[in-house]
Amino acid sequence: MTFPTVVGTTDFHSSSAATSTVITLPDGSNVSGRLLIIAFNLDGVTALGWPGSPTVFTDLNSGDDGAGRSRAEIRYRIVDGGEGWDGTGDTITVTHPSEQRCWYVWLIDDWHGTTPPEAAAATGVNTHPDSPNLDPSGWGTEDTLWIALEFNDGADSTTTYPTNYSAGQHNGSSSASGGGVHHGVARRELNAASDNPVAWVDSNSSNSSRAVTIAIRPGEPPPPEPEQVVVMDTAGW
Repeated sequence: MTFPTVVGTTDFHSSSAATSTVITLPDGSNVSGRLLIIAFNLDGVTALGWPGSPTVFTDLNSGDDGAGRSRAEIRYRIVDGGEGWDGTGDTITVTHPSEQRCWYVWLIDDWHGTTPPEAAAATGVNTHPDSPNLDPSGWGTEDTLWIALEFNDGADSTTTYPTNYSAGQHNGSSSASGGGVHHGVARRELNAASDNPVAWVDSNSSNSSRAVTIAIRPGEPPPPEPEQVVVMDTAGW
C-alpha cells in the first residue's frame, strides 16, 4: 500500500468582486480515475452555483464560518474521461453573488478509486482555526493522505501551519478596506486510523473561521505474485 500522490495543484485569490469564477484545473486532469478536490471560500454565505453534467462535482463539506460572514465549499470529482478535458488548461466556472473569493485545487493519483474522501469541519469566532479530529468511517489504519484547511473571513494570513503538515500555502482576497476572505492549506502522509491537526495560528485571531480536515484513502495493494513452481525433469537420473 502506498500513500495517495498529489499530482498537481492550482490556486487563486482576488480582491475584486465578481459574479463568477473560472477555476483552472491542474494539468493532467483528463486522466481517468484521478481525484479532483476543489476548496472555495466566498465573502458571503450564498451557496455557489457549480457546473452540471458532464462535470458534476460532489459536495464533500460545505458551510459558513460560524458567524454568517463567509462560506466555504469543498467538492470532489472522480475523473471518468467524459468531461471533455484535454489535460492542459482545463477549467470549470462557478457562479455566486458579487463577492471576493479564493480557491485551491488538488489533483490526486494512487488513491483507492472507489472509497470517497471524508471530511470533518469546525467553526470558530475570535479564536485561531482548529481543524477537527477525523476518523474516517470507510477505512481503518492505512497509508492515508490528510489535508488540513482553514477558511477565514476578513484580512488575515497564516503564520503557523499544523504540526507535521507540509506543502503549506495561504492566500486571501483582502481589499484596501480590510474585507475579503483568506484560506490556508497543508497536508501530511500518515499511516493512522485518525488524525487531529494542531490548531492553525493566524495573524488575526478575531476573524470568524471554518477549519476542515480531509482524509483520502490509499489504493489497494497489488496482488501478490504467484508462486513459481519448478518442475524438475528427473528422466535419465
